[in-house]
Amino acid sequence: MFISFTFLVLTPLLITIFMSYSVFTADLASKTKVQIESSTLYAATEINKYYEDLYRVTISIMVDKTLWESMKRRDTIPSEREFEWNDNENKIKSALSEYKYTRNELTEIGILKETGELFHSMVVNEYNPHSVFLNQERILQSEWYQDFQTQHRIKATYPYENGLLFLNRINNPDQFTEPFGVLIYELDDSLFDQLFQIQTKKLDKLSVYVFNEQGKLIYQRGSGEIQPDKLAGIRTSGTKNLTENGKTYMVVSRYVGDPDWTYLEVVPYDVIWEDANKLRNYSILLVMISYVCGLAITFLLSKQVVRPLRKLMMAMKQLGTGTTNITLEAKGPFEVREIAHRFNVMNRQIGELIAGIVEEQRKAKEADLAALQAQIHPHFLYNTLNLIVHLARKKNTEAIRTLTVSLIELLQNSLKSARLMTTIAGELMMIQHYVMLHQYRSERKIDLFISADPDLLGVRLPKFILQPLVENAIFHGFYPTEDGGTIVINIFRRDKHCILKVVDDGVGFRRQGNESPEGIGLTNVTQRIQHFYPNSNAGLQIYSRPGFGTAIEISIPCAVLEQEGNDHEIRAYRR
Repeated sequence: MFISFTFLVLTPLLITIFMSYSVFTADLASKTKVQIESSTLYAATEINKYYEDLYRVTISIMVDKTLWESMKRRDTIPSEREFEWNDNENKIKSALSEYKYTRNELTEIGILKETGELFHSMVVNEYNPHSVFLNQERILQSEWYQDFQTQHRIKATYPYENGLLFLNRINNPDQFTEPFGVLIYELDDSLFDQLFQIQTKKLDKLSVYVFNEQGKLIYQRGSGEIQPDKLAGIRTSGTKNLTENGKTYMVVSRYVGDPDWTYLEVVPYDVIWEDANKLRNYSILLVMISYVCGLAITFLLSKQVVRPLRKLMMAMKQLGTGTTNITLEAKGPFEVREIAHRFNVMNRQIGELIAGIVEEQRKAKEADLAALQAQIHPHFLYNTLNLIVHLARKKNTEAIRTLTVSLIELLQNSLKSARLMTTIAGELMMIQHYVMLHQYRSERKIDLFISADPDLLGVRLPKFILQPLVENAIFHGFYPTEDGGTIVINIFRRDKHCILKVVDDGVGFRRQGNESPEGIGLTNVTQRIQHFYPNSNAGLQIYSRPGFGTAIEISIPCAVLEQEGNDHEIRAYRR
């Protein structure tokens, strides 16, 4: 029952949970993708706006006549006029600082001429120890400057310590076709913090990468679980999945045409699915708790309902096999107790009905046996009285007296008990009286020899079971001839059967197929054996040969014999 409960209840719930989880995670991934795409678009727009702002600053610098006049004048001031030179230098720094202050993330602005002269906005009271403009030679020998010059770039972005350098090649405003130098913006990292307003919930798990036009990383924030070189080759806008160290990541890229940057946001799928996984785990936990509660309820129901019903089913099976002495204990809910009570009532009624049927069958069987035995009595009495009439005609009074005494003995033995059974000893004693009666009737000599196992004399069997066999031997075996004959009765055991065998040396007969001698006697004996020993190997066999005699054998299974032993009949027979 628990297996059925698990299959019918737990399995559909788990299937529903995992299907819902699959749909939910797919929907969550789709929404996260849309959210991150929106975030990257926003960041790209902000980068583009900032670049446009820098471009406007650059234009402002290019058209600032005061600044350009001050830079030209530097070359005309003699070295001995130090005060004038410093005043001019401060004017240059002041002019550049005004542009620097337009953006908070602009730390310094500098102009490096083609001749190697450097102009910058850094003043003494705003000394920046990390500024690139502290050392002119360092700028000229730096990799980023060498790359900018050798690659003849017009504009470029390079990472520098805790900031960013934005380089833009400029021409002389007086002679626009004549190269003047490189305008350098020194930017702080706060630039990206102001530009990128990440919209995702898991900022600590989200990684941001910005690559410049050369594919070099210029900014990174977040966990950084993926190495930058794995992402440097992405130069287009789109979404792709990337697997690193057994984890799958969603990579959303956005290409920014100006200033030719690529902005990427990377988030692990397990972060995207974190809420879904929690919901799945909570759901599974809830299902397992419900399952345990369901098992407990099922166990209680099984104990209160199913087990009593199972006992009822077993009791009904036993009742079907014929066992009626069954009583169910009424336990459990009212309905179960009522079913058990009704079953006990039904079982009792069935038992009473079966007992009544058995009793009726027993009485019917006794009535049938009594009717069969009643057929013997008139038949035997007819033959005996016929013999007495014969002796009376011969006026043999002594013989009549002896014959009458024997007949009385027979009748007393037959009628002294209402039961239909007798013992082998009682049956043999009646046979002796019966043969004595025939000795007087006929002048033929009839010899009777009896051989019986003493242990079988008390075995009970139907009355008058041997008498018809002896009667047939006398009337059908000896009377057709002038001579008498011999009757031999043997009673013995054969395996598990008790054998009663009657043999005569009369005329015999020839059987045709299964045909048996005509007469009430043998037919009656066969019917009584079938009635008294049903469903057994009990039966009657006839062996006969014309001119040699007849042997009739009755076989009774010893297993069904009631061996009570009537001592009075045994003693009377032995006398």
